[in-house]
Amino acid sequence: MAFDEDVPLAANQIAADLVSLNANMEFIISGDGTAGRVLRYSRLDVAYSATADSIQCYLEDQWNGDDIDSSGSPHTITKSDSDTDWALNAGGTSLTIEAAGLTGNAIAAIASVCYNKGGEGPIYVRAGITSNDIVLEFFKSHAGATYDITALAAGESIQIDILYITSA
Repeated sequence: MAFDEDVPLAANQIAADLVSLNANMEFIISGDGTAGRVLRYSRLDVAYSATADSIQCYLEDQWNGDDIDSSGSPHTITKSDSDTDWALNAGGTSLTIEAAGLTGNAIAAIASVCYNKGGEGPIYVRAGITSNDIVLEFFKSHAGATYDITALAAGESIQIDILYITSA
């Protein structure tokens, strides 16, 4: 790109533009262009529960993410139940991390990676956003059949890494 030597540079305007650019670049995710978006990474642990039709779970910050409950005090949630931070559907195939437990409103779930511990075969997770909540749907590897996560056997657990964006 060539510069026209006859056109004077407006130093004050350039300085003002740089100040504005600097102020607005903080916390902008490339491609989104909306100030205040925050990238977060948390790990969800879902484990067997001795209580029928239920699981134990907690969310742990990995990088800039959220913590809900803890490994020392996981939350027990039963099918068709919900509370401030969690909800589990009647089939046990969809676990919701409620917006109230997150920092800011969830606006995008970028990725989820599932690690199975114990004898359970491959379990796949699809992450999505519904009403600012993170919703995780569980599937078996064969023919995309849904998976009831309350069917985990004693000693089994699933860890899910979730990369998500919130509004603040």
